[in-house]
Amino acid sequence: MAYLPSKSRARPGALGSISDVATAVRDVVEDPCLFEVAKMVSHLNDLQQSTPSSPTSPTGPRVPGIGLCSAVRPLKMITAVAERPYLAAGAAAATVALIFAFGYMAGRR
Repeated sequence: MAYLPSKSRARPGALGSISDVATAVRDVVEDPCLFEVAKMVSHLNDLQQSTPSSPTSPTGPRVPGIGLCSAVRPLKMITAVAERPYLAAGAAAATVALIFAFGYMAGRR
């Protein structure tokens, strides 16, 4: 019922109202790289929708939409790193530590 308070809460950073959606749309439309991203997404969609060249392989179902689902995971990672810059430094330190560990293990042989 409309007069009862809702038990669900909006997630932080979620688009909760029409003005939030309008602001997000305006920011996307005003971005100077929009056309380049649109070309890349269209190309990715064409690659996903294309039929295989060999006649023996079965054709899969068409992927719905324009292929934005494949961009969600990288965007989540970019957003997480932008919110927490120490994640990038930690990942770089872990990479260097792994390289040194592999070098140490190889040198012990």
